Amino acid sequence: MIRSEERDGVAVMVLDHGKANALNGEFLDEFNRQLSAHSADVPRGLILTAEGSIFCAGLDLVALVDNDRPEMERLLESLYQVCVSLFMFPRPVVCAMNGHAIAGGALLSLACDIRLMAQGEAKWGLNESALGISMPAYTVPMLQYALSRPVVEKLLYSGNIYPAFKARDMDILDGLEESDHLLDAAVERVVEWTASPAAFADIKHRLRAPTLSVMEAARRDNDAWLNLWFAQDTKQKIRDIVAKLRK
Repeated sequence: MIRSEERDGVAVMVLDHGKANALNGEFLDEFNRQLSAHSADVPRGLILTAEGSIFCAGLDLVALVDNDRPEMERLLESLYQVCVSLFMFPRPVVCAMNGHAIAGGALLSLACDIRLMAQGEAKWGLNESALGISMPAYTVPMLQYALSRPVVEKLLYSGNIYPAFKARDMDILDGLEESDHLLDAAVERVVEWTASPAAFADIKHRLRAPTLSVMEAARRDNDAWLNLWFAQDTKQKIRDIVAKLRK
């Protein structure tokens, strides 16, 4: 599901979970396990990338379509843990997107310090509203930390998906790189920020701790998201998408 590699003292987590690297409970549990391992033995930095032409297409709708409410509550908790672990990791976290980053995939990138994407046809977007759902409440403070208010509003209200160059122009992405240079560029970003890893860790914690407190408080407000997920019209949209994916 996730391979761990190393480049010049920088840990590389490679998502390798089917064609779309879609998020389900099992995948998120493995994500958390590996992040915990890296937190226990902290590398100089962490790079998040993926195998294939898709970084992450978001939630695994095929696997989740028939989940009941307690199962979806557990999924939201697992996703929270992944987001917080990335957001507060004590070293630079670079999301090196090899391809499309949609919905939950885009969300993962916003938990990271730096967002790079391979040049080409890749797209980036938070399209949850087009499906009829919102963002989990705990993710909104993280988005507000990472991006300007007008950009956050445009992304969440419209549900649009943008080509990589447009996402860069909107200051969502920090750079576009040739595919064969993507990981090298990510390592360079880590090195640039870690002349003193201890100082970096202290600064990052001080900058992000207030946002973490808001995220923790919002964590108790998952019912609104769950109500939208289980609404009749939303479930029908999800079933229609799943039917197409299964063809």
